[in-house]
Amino acid sequence: MYNVLIVDDEPIVAEALMKSPIWDDLGLEVIGNAYSGLDALDWMDKHHVDILLTDIRMPQMDGIELIQHIREKGTQVKIVILSGHDDFTYVKEAIKLGVENYLLKPLDKSELLVTLTGVVDKLQADSDRQINMNEQMNAFRESFLHRWVTNSVTKTEFREKAEMARFDTNMDEYRIVLFKILNLDSNLEKHTGALVVQDFLLQQFGATLKDLSFCDSTYDLVAVLPERYFKNEDLSLHERLYPFLTSLTTQTELQLLCTIGHIESDLFTAYRSYNTAKELQGYAFLLPPNSLITSDDIEKYRNDGEWYLDLPLEQINNFILSNKKEECLEITQIAFGRLHGNSQITPVMFKNAILELLFQVSNTVKNTIIHLEHIPLTFRNLYQRFAASDRYEDLIGLVYDTISTACDLLSVGDNATNATIKQILDYVKENSEQDLSLKTLSFQFNVNASYLGQLFRKETGILFSNYLNHLRIEKAKELLLRTDMKVTDISAKVGYLEPSHFYKIFKKATGVSPAQFK
Repeated sequence: MYNVLIVDDEPIVAEALMKSPIWDDLGLEVIGNAYSGLDALDWMDKHHVDILLTDIRMPQMDGIELIQHIREKGTQVKIVILSGHDDFTYVKEAIKLGVENYLLKPLDKSELLVTLTGVVDKLQADSDRQINMNEQMNAFRESFLHRWVTNSVTKTEFREKAEMARFDTNMDEYRIVLFKILNLDSNLEKHTGALVVQDFLLQQFGATLKDLSFCDSTYDLVAVLPERYFKNEDLSLHERLYPFLTSLTTQTELQLLCTIGHIESDLFTAYRSYNTAKELQGYAFLLPPNSLITSDDIEKYRNDGEWYLDLPLEQINNFILSNKKEECLEITQIAFGRLHGNSQITPVMFKNAILELLFQVSNTVKNTIIHLEHIPLTFRNLYQRFAASDRYEDLIGLVYDTISTACDLLSVGDNATNATIKQILDYVKENSEQDLSLKTLSFQFNVNASYLGQLFRKETGILFSNYLNHLRIEKAKELLLRTDMKVTDISAKVGYLEPSHFYKIFKKATGVSPAQFK
């Protein structure tokens, strides 16, 4: 609903206008009326106004002066003049000031209705355009941040785009913090959950963090937290995040893992903090849901529990990938047989060895199965099953069951993978002009983004970005030869919004410019 302010020094006229049924018909709300230009300016300083209906001749400040003040302030408001004077000088000035219409009193209701209908349409178009611009800016900012934390943006490009992305380049020290949703399955649910976490984060640390947070290709919320947020406080980052995590999970019923990377002081080493936080996610099932973990915590676990025992982890992994279930179970049985009954092996060490093995098998499956929803719930809840197992037989049974399930999943997964990659390749060919990426494809087809990239390279022999460019350039070549379209139009039609980028890619692929090719 859009807000309307009526400005007229004749109270009878203003009140009659306010009572008109036209406002409800158009979904408009008259939020007030003023009797002079000065009153109107004061009102607009305190309230948001979308549409202004104003008389021309009024005491203190007339309508033309009022509009001039509004335009000087840069306030975005649609203005309609209501005047009892058919004066060409006023009309000419009104046109110059960009008013929507100049209506004469007494008002013709049908003319007012037509005018206001047009104004509402313009406001809606402006709103849609602004939403589209915001979406494009958010996409640009997220892409920039993702490339920054993954060390895939050059220093020159970083400096050129940082300001456009509203990036805070004045951070002396910062950390990358990741929030992983543990109890949601589909990519859409995870993405929605990450946005919920982001909203809570903005409430806790301020709206400026919106420009320093994004959802990455695995649907984790990535937040860049400058250390200056905490330097003037008695509470550390841990002490701020623990109650935040508790409050968030209580109110939303989300289950999260929060991992914190190392402190960095160089803007070009963000990838180190990000990679650390990512690696820490591998220990998700060592801890209960809604835990917060740093590399220091993991080192403590390792030192206290002497985590690593001599298990043939690489052999077990290779057997699983080769679908050699019997060999895998046999070598696992032999390995744990050596550990069981060894007086030097404490219960803590034994359980940690099992956890390490479960962790590896789990990662192998998650990095190989393209459709994550095909992984059964019992397999994804390894921590809960591990925590509920108190006896040696239960723990060993869990290991054998996990390995057996992993082999079965990978065996069935091969055919599903081949069908899915063919479906995705066909989709990319038909929609190459769209804004496609591994992230958008993984979202649409509900597949593992990282594994999808590997499959694309295996199937086509090239990276996804190169494959997409190849399809677009082939379409561009066809349009250049068979149509009279301008190069800029062809650029947009095949999927390049920036003609300069299209020119660069085309020349790199063909050795000549688009114009020369034509």
